Amino acid sequence: MGWFIDDYRITLERYSPATMAAYVEDVESFAEWCERSFHHGPEAVDRILIRRYLAYLGTRGYMPSSISRKLSSLKNYFSWLETAGKIVADPTRQLKSLGQKRKLPGVLTEDQVSLLIDGNSVVSSDVNTGIPTKVRELRDRAIVEVLYGCGIRVGELCALDIHDVHLKDAVLTVTGKGSKERNVPMYALCVERVGEWLSSGRSNLVMENASSHTDAVFLGMRGKRIDPREVRRIVDSRLPINVHPHQLRHSFATHLLDGGADLRVVQELLGHERLVTTQIYTHVSTERLLSTYSNSHPRAHSDGR
Repeated sequence: MGWFIDDYRITLERYSPATMAAYVEDVESFAEWCERSFHHGPEAVDRILIRRYLAYLGTRGYMPSSISRKLSSLKNYFSWLETAGKIVADPTRQLKSLGQKRKLPGVLTEDQVSLLIDGNSVVSSDVNTGIPTKVRELRDRAIVEVLYGCGIRVGELCALDIHDVHLKDAVLTVTGKGSKERNVPMYALCVERVGEWLSSGRSNLVMENASSHTDAVFLGMRGKRIDPREVRRIVDSRLPINVHPHQLRHSFATHLLDGGADLRVVQELLGHERLVTTQIYTHVSTERLLSTYSNSHPRAHSDGR
C-alpha cells in the first residue's frame, strides 16, 4: 500500500510553494518513520502510533511549536485521505494540538522604525552584486517603507508586480495566502519612496540587465525578482540590532491599534482570515500600555507611604 503523497501534493496547490513543501515534507518524514517500524501505508496508522511519533519527535529535540506544526500537517493529510475514501477513519480526529503559550511578537519603537527607514545601512545589504550604492539605497528604503507602511508579508512584497502598484490611488494590490487579493493603502511618504525607486532606481537596474525580463517591483541580483532571503538581509543591515522583516508587520499592526484603529480594519489590512489571529496584537498593545503606565505614573513606584 502506498502513502498517496503525489495525489496529496496536488491538493495543496492552492497554498504557497513554501507551505506546500512544508506539508509534504512533514508527511514524508512521518511515512518514513512508519515504514521503519513496519507500518506500511496510512491504513495501518492509528491514534496511538501518531502519539508515539510525536513523543519520538520530542526525544529528538524538536520544539513544541515544531511538533504542533507537524501534527497540523498530519491532520490535514489524514483528513484528505478520509474524504478521498483512501482510509476508513481519520486517526487524528481526536488528537488536539499541543497547548502552548503563544509568543508575543517583537515590536519596534517608532524611533527605531524611523532609523530603520530613513537611516543608511549599517552594513552592505548586497555583497558583490554590482548594484550601485544610490540605486541600492533607493530600493532598500522603498522596501522597508512598504513592509512597515503596508504591513505586508515578505513573500507578498517579493511577489509584487508593476501592475499591483497604483501610485495615483496610493494603493497596493497584494496577493496573500490562498491567492486572495486585498488592497492596502500607502501613506504619502511610502508612495514617494516607491515612486522614486520605480522611476530612478528600478529603471536603471533594468537597463543595466537588459536580458532580464520581469514585471517584479523589487529586483535583486542581475535584475531578477528579489527573494525573501535578500529582503531579510536588507532589513537586518539597517539597524545595529537584529531585526526580522516580520517585526515590521508586527509593528505596523501594533502601532495602528495604539493609535485607535479598529481591530477588524487591522485584520483586513493584514489579510488575516480569522479575527483571533489579529487579536494577539491587542495583547501587545495592552502590555505596552501597562509598561508606559508603570514608567510614567507618579505613584506607580510608590511604597504607599
